[in-house]
Amino acid sequence: MRDYIKGIVKNFLLIALFILIGVLLMLAVYKIPTDKIEKNVGNSVEIFEKEDYFPYIIYDTPANVLDNYTDIIMLQIAAYSDSGEGSEKALLNNRGQVGEEAMPLDDLKMQLSGDGMEKDYARYWHGYLVILKPLLSIMNYEQIRILNCIMVMLSIMVLFFLIYRKRDAFLGMSMLLLLVVLNPVAIALSLQYSSCFYVLMLGLYGVLGKRRMTGDTKKLMLFFCTLGILTSFVDLLTYPLIIFGVPMAVVFWTWCCEKRAFSKQIKDGFFIGVSWFMGYALMWSGKWFVVSLFTNRDMKSVVASSIKVRLASESYGENISMVSTFIRNIRPVITVPFIIVSILILIIMLFIMKRETKKVSVNKNSILLLLMSLLPLIWYAVIVNHSYVHRTFTYRSMGISVVSLFLWVCSLLNCEAKKPRVH
Repeated sequence: MRDYIKGIVKNFLLIALFILIGVLLMLAVYKIPTDKIEKNVGNSVEIFEKEDYFPYIIYDTPANVLDNYTDIIMLQIAAYSDSGEGSEKALLNNRGQVGEEAMPLDDLKMQLSGDGMEKDYARYWHGYLVILKPLLSIMNYEQIRILNCIMVMLSIMVLFFLIYRKRDAFLGMSMLLLLVVLNPVAIALSLQYSSCFYVLMLGLYGVLGKRRMTGDTKKLMLFFCTLGILTSFVDLLTYPLIIFGVPMAVVFWTWCCEKRAFSKQIKDGFFIGVSWFMGYALMWSGKWFVVSLFTNRDMKSVVASSIKVRLASESYGENISMVSTFIRNIRPVITVPFIIVSILILIIMLFIMKRETKKVSVNKNSILLLLMSLLPLIWYAVIVNHSYVHRTFTYRSMGISVVSLFLWVCSLLNCEAKKPRVH
């Protein structure tokens, strides 16, 4: 227990350090002149006029919806120029607005013309600006999309290279299912979806890249705390839970294969989970504290109002049931590509069972994988309004369930080779 307490204390110190680093990074990036950024953002308006706010790619399904609505707001914040103090600009993250009822594209056009009123978006860190502002200084939105496509493909290649090195076919199949759920094409074309994806990739690289990582609980606690911090810093509440859930499922799978004691798995898993939620929640609340400390913005009322809306069981005057929220987030997972890939994987699994499985038996050590699959449903049950309204991206948290359930099924196969060699 002493080691766990030490780990928690280190987490607090790490979070305090990252809050300071976060403020310094935002102050630095707000020093970048906005002249070229405004020009490149202005050159991007035509794309949004052509595509509209929520265009579909390929065919009509929630998994194929792009979030141009939020991308426009991100570009607005990146390009906004005002005469305020440097610290206030970096913390309040202002943008132009025509009026409360105006749509983002109208706000953007008005902002670029130099008119309109000012509106802050201070409840998030907006850490993506550390990357977005420098990119917008040299390229427009369309070019950033192309770059993002390349980076998403490279990230996926690195992921499967690490899995290949581990010679774990089951893990490779689970990641393939995950990518079908996430829809990398939509992620590559939408900045709003990209932040969580890249932090997720970093999390998977960490648990797959170093053998010692999964065997050292103290390192895992710090690592998952860091993942929580990074999630809070760059994300706008899209599908943050996946950054904890999928890497944690990989850790549980590794422990299951190593036959780690079940009681040890429960204790270690609990404190690793606490570490991620500490990093996520305290880093986020750190932004509210810093804004309240250095600006005149009253963040208590802003945060309280936002939390009240997002936890409510109603949307636009309609009552929302927990079951309807579950259904709205599960349906986008069951797409034609997902069904095709699932059938192919099932054929491979049947072949493996025929060749190597001696019997199917319940592995007590794998029960935590089964419990992990329930995590998205718990999230949807708590954050009902947000999960119901924004299912076009919140559904991606179901990737945790897909990966966890698949690995749990794999753990039931008493194969001679738990990890088949990949040729």
